[in-house]
Amino acid sequence: MRALRITLVVLGLISASAALAFWQRYQIAWNLLWILKPSQAFHVVVPKPNYGRAADWAIRSLPDGTKASVFYVHPTSYLTGETWNQPLAAGYEDEFLLQNLMPPQVAPFSDHAVYAPHYRQSIIYGLQLKDPGPQAIDLAREDVASAFEEFLKSAPTDTIVIVGHSQGALLLSGLLHELKSRPEVLRRIAVAYLIGWAVPEASLNGVIPMGVCRGESDTGCLISYNARDAGDYYIPRLVRHAINVTDGGYRELENEPIVCWSPVRADSAVSGDCAADGWLEIKTPPEDHFDFLMSKGWYHTVEIPLFADELRSDASGRVEAHLEATSFAHQ
Repeated sequence: MRALRITLVVLGLISASAALAFWQRYQIAWNLLWILKPSQAFHVVVPKPNYGRAADWAIRSLPDGTKASVFYVHPTSYLTGETWNQPLAAGYEDEFLLQNLMPPQVAPFSDHAVYAPHYRQSIIYGLQLKDPGPQAIDLAREDVASAFEEFLKSAPTDTIVIVGHSQGALLLSGLLHELKSRPEVLRRIAVAYLIGWAVPEASLNGVIPMGVCRGESDTGCLISYNARDAGDYYIPRLVRHAINVTDGGYRELENEPIVCWSPVRADSAVSGDCAADGWLEIKTPPEDHFDFLMSKGWYHTVEIPLFADELRSDASGRVEAHLEATSFAHQ
């Protein structure tokens, strides 16, 4: 009988531990992110991209009748590896990125010419600013800046649309910061979509030389949102890190307002709006959604595809408004 009681107590403890682990699975997953830390010390992976070569562009589409040129920077797909940045050769073979992540993110902008560079993206662990993480981000940022210069030479239109998701949005906020001294380039940008990475409202004073898009016909402005569930959720730590600052470095996002623009329309597949904490709060979840591994109720992986029609319409409207404004200015 005593042995039975001990067995029951042990089984009870195991069950309770398992239940606790399941309840805290998102917290545990983030705490275990150190497992993904690269085994090697930071070094600059080679070769560096040469954006004069077609091979170093993941996408370079030129549809007939295009009115704008889109510079798109993809999100993080490099989750595990020995180096702090993904080598280009690995990027060429990154099927998950090329076949699963990029196509639905690019689709809303496919009416226009789309340029999407391969770049030496930072590993996910580096985005937390731990150890040499900022160096890994800087290397990726250098590639994006280099690709943008080639894009400016090759883009078939004067009107530009900037699009980035997650790490791509972070890197593009750095690129926009660097364009502060180039007003002739900034004037060409109809809209910049920095989605899936927190953009502090404070960044609009000194870091990013753009205001937030307010009206439907605003141009030369910024759109950003991060989507979460309306119920209980675990705020992902990842988007609380690596915010660009005025000296070109990075800091952690603190408890501060972030930019939120809502793409939700009356005919959208989901309902929702910007919440008081700056997140886009989805009140009716999509039918085919599954929780992101490390955060409950975080719609990070579908933030662009979920609003494909809305983004397509918004981009087209702002491109037309930009063309009209620039045409008027040249008269």
